[in-house]
Amino acid sequence: MMKCNSITNRTKLVDTPIVEMILSNKYSKSGIKFLKPSTDDQNCTDIVYYSNGVKRGLIIKRNASKHYRAFSFSLNINKNKMDCYDGNTFVFIDEVSDCLYIVDGIVLLNYILEHADNVKQSDNGDNYYIIIPKSDILLQMIPDKSSGVIKYNKSIARLFAMGRKEYNYIDLV
Repeated sequence: MMKCNSITNRTKLVDTPIVEMILSNKYSKSGIKFLKPSTDDQNCTDIVYYSNGVKRGLIIKRNASKHYRAFSFSLNINKNKMDCYDGNTFVFIDEVSDCLYIVDGIVLLNYILEHADNVKQSDNGDNYYIIIPKSDILLQMIPDKSSGVIKYNKSIARLFAMGRKEYNYIDLV
């Protein structure tokens, strides 16, 4: 519970503001508006954004600090909340390549279903996870590399590195 809580806190306090800044800069002329989700509208999203009148959620994922150099992402799966993929966009933070990978939730759900044999049960009872190679994200889930992969600079990489250790965020919020 502590680890999950600390990763959630790291996402809220470090990852979300940095990702929002990167996306705001990239799409500054497109009219996208970013908002914090209301507490009663929290459908596992970290940020809500509106583009062309359509509301979507952003779900931000980054590996645990001990796996930040991994060539894959670990994604927790709640089999009772499979609807959180619909209408949401997933942003994977790749600290090795200094990139954000933008993946449509339905594309990610299709990948999970196609690779259901790779879904494993975690030690925590009813929790499940899947390990997704970064190469699969790039080759199978992002059709347009120019909009689906956002390279960030070394200053942003240092910000992510400074906020990497999730144990710094235990029981903050």
